[in-house]
Parts: sequence; C-alpha cells; structure tokens
Amino acid sequence: MMAIIKTMLKTIIFDFDGVIANSEPAHFITFQKVLAEEGIAISKTDYFKKYLAMDDRGAFTTALNDFGILSDPVYISELIFRKSCYFEHYLKEEMSVYSDTLDFIDFVKNRFPLAINSGALRAEIDVVLSRVGLEEIFPSIISSENVTKCKPDPEGYLKALASLNQIHINLKAEPFECLVIEDSIGGIKSAISAGMKCIAVTNTYPAEALKEATRVVSSLNELTESFLTEIFS
Repeated sequence: MMAIIKTMLKTIIFDFDGVIANSEPAHFITFQKVLAEEGIAISKTDYFKKYLAMDDRGAFTTALNDFGILSDPVYISELIFRKSCYFEHYLKEEMSVYSDTLDFIDFVKNRFPLAINSGALRAEIDVVLSRVGLEEIFPSIISSENVTKCKPDPEGYLKALASLNQIHINLKAEPFECLVIEDSIGGIKSAISAGMKCIAVTNTYPAEALKEATRVVSSLNELTESFLTEIFS
C-alpha cells in the first residue's frame, strides 16, 4: 500500500445504498408503494432512470411535480415517514451487504480516512453499519438530513470532505485527492461535479450506463493497490 500513500489519494468516500447495503430494491418497492397509495404509478425503469440517486425528499418532490401535484413540505414529510415505516421491515429482515465492499473497507480502513455520503436517512445507515460492525469505521457520515440539495448536486461529497478535514486536522485533502465509490448515474455526476475521482461499481446499473465515472468495475475486489496507484499517480 506504500505506493498508494505516495500518490495523491488521501481519502475515500462511499455511497451507501447500492455500494455498502444491497438496499436499492427495497427503496424502489417502498417508494413505489407510497406513491401507489397516492394514486401515482411508477415503474422500476422510471425509478432507476430518474429517482434512484435522490434522497427521499427530492424523489417524492420530483415525482409529485412530474404528475402535476403540488409538493407541500408537510405532505412530503408525511410520505417520507410512511416510506421509512415500510423500509424498516427490510432493515429488520437483515438487509444484505456487499461482501466485496466489506473486503475493500477492511483493506483501506487503517490507511485512509473514510466517509459516507448518502441520500439515505441516518437511522437507516446506522442500523446496517452496526449490524456488520462498521459503526466505528466512518467518522463522517453525510445523510439526507445534512444536505439541502441531493445528488446529482455535489453538496454532499463536498460536505463529507470538509468534515474529514475538520476531524483530521493534518489531512488537508483537496477534492482531486478523494476517491468516491458510487453505483448510480446521479451519484457519479455528484462526485465528478465535486472535482473527485469516481469508481462506479455495477451493482445497480450496467457498465455502459456508468461511463461518466473515472473507472467502472464489476466488483470492488478489482480495486487492488496497482489499480488505485494507476488512477492517482
């Protein structure tokens, strides 16, 4: 790993849904269910094409606007609450995590400061991290409650970096010294707009849909020392 340390790579920021937790299917099912209760039908294709990278508030607001319904903040909050109640069932059913991601986290956790930037609710993130013993690994977690603009806006990634620089006072990392791990099109746009390099893993979308990323991999097992050194040399 010494070769990587000598390069520009200083920190790694992970998306959560679709990168650490295999939660995208559950988010779609619960989002679809709540909208159906409001008389709105969306397909899986609609969800993955337009809403997946957004946080709950952004996704519901956009969906209602798409169907000509006024998105009152109180109404949106009610929809978010209902979705979280449905989603809790999947969390209790021990939502699976990606083993290759866990292996990669183990590979880098003692070498680089790590953070999470996700559109998920903080409580949802904490439940999964606690279950797999990762609650102490990420000193900075930016969740949907911490941003005003969801992905593809770069706000979340820039806040995650700022938080890591504040926690690790000698880090002084710039965006170009950060590696982002993403699975979605909107997430890639967010990371690239923040000035960061982005590895996209094909957990959610096919490789051809993720071409804006710095690199596309089918598994994080591909992120070897030489692979990372090449990107950041």
